[in-house]
Amino acid sequence: MAGTPCPALLYWAGVHYCRGVYYHKTYKNEQKYVTLFETSLCLVAVCSSTAGQLCFKQATCCKQAGYALFFWGLGAGCMLASVLISVKVLQTVALSALVPFASIVYISTPMTAQIIFKEKLPPNFWFGSSLIALGVSLTMLH
Repeated sequence: MAGTPCPALLYWAGVHYCRGVYYHKTYKNEQKYVTLFETSLCLVAVCSSTAGQLCFKQATCCKQAGYALFFWGLGAGCMLASVLISVKVLQTVALSALVPFASIVYISTPMTAQIIFKEKLPPNFWFGSSLIALGVSLTMLH
């Protein structure tokens, strides 16, 4: 399905779809091809980092020490998994292709916390998030 656009989140992160291959444009006007597997690993790392931060938040809300310790351990495990996956991806992908995925965490974590913990996100959060999205988008331009 050549020409099929990739999902909006991947496009926002600078990953484009062309002729059956996901790719990321580097700063040197050359294309570094990122496979679907590598893209999937990047998204798993983003989800794992977000989950880890949410687990840490839950640990601070627990009244019982046993539950707090469980969530601290789960959060540490998620964060460790995110780091290990990122290191694995960096073996084959340029750092410039991985950084936009890492910036997604700055938006996904507060949005998920809004849903799970009923946190209020002020208007300046949305302004800041749009600046992050704009900045990441600008890094993809040549």
